[in-house]
Amino acid sequence: MVIVRFTNLDFDKGLFFKKCADRILVEVKGHAGFYNSGVDLACAGISAVSQTLLVSIDRLTEAKANITAESGNLVCEIYINGLSELELSKVLLLLESLIIGLVEIAKEYPDSVKIEFVS
Repeated sequence: MVIVRFTNLDFDKGLFFKKCADRILVEVKGHAGFYNSGVDLACAGISAVSQTLLVSIDRLTEAKANITAESGNLVCEIYINGLSELELSKVLLLLESLIIGLVEIAKEYPDSVKIEFVS
């Protein structure tokens, strides 16, 4: 199972940054297990939407991000401290788009992806 964990985000009637958060952490870890590694459609979809988020944060916002990718795991710290309201709204929109994509993948492959929000 792929576990996608969001730290410092609340998802209740909309997506919100936790108060006093200076960064958002997005972690994508594990293997979907739907099929063999390298040809797993669930993993490929999760990878595609996750990597799109990272490129979009870099190209479409002023937010800085620290990205670590190794052995199929992805960790992204998105620094939001000091961003304008416009830039914060862009980051939220991109994160919400990622969540929408992950939820749609989870509908097709319910035993392959788990989405978590933690403090």
